[in-house]
Amino acid sequence: MLLDMKELDLLYDVMVQYYRMTFRYADSQCRDVTDKKEMFAYIARLQLGASLSEITRYMRWKSHASAIHAISNIGGYIEYYSGFKRQFNDIIDEYEFRNAVGLLFDLQ
Repeated sequence: MLLDMKELDLLYDVMVQYYRMTFRYADSQCRDVTDKKEMFAYIARLQLGASLSEITRYMRWKSHASAIHAISNIGGYIEYYSGFKRQFNDIIDEYEFRNAVGLLFDLQ
């Protein structure tokens, strides 16, 4: 089953507000930008169930190998660095809150 792109859009919006910067189309290879892209891929895959091809298309990466690498990196960072784990939890909490609120408004 394909993931609704609205879910990826919502996740991206949450992350842009959390980090106070856009990163989807940034070509920069600096750690600051790549960490955000990798966190997006990790959350999209593990929490939302997005396929590697959906993540690759959304982020406009050249191949799904980029998504695999990103997910692997952030998985290790979250395990060993409390700052990454805190970011992950904060983003998930905000995403779930906005998703729940959005569903409530859709029902009315």
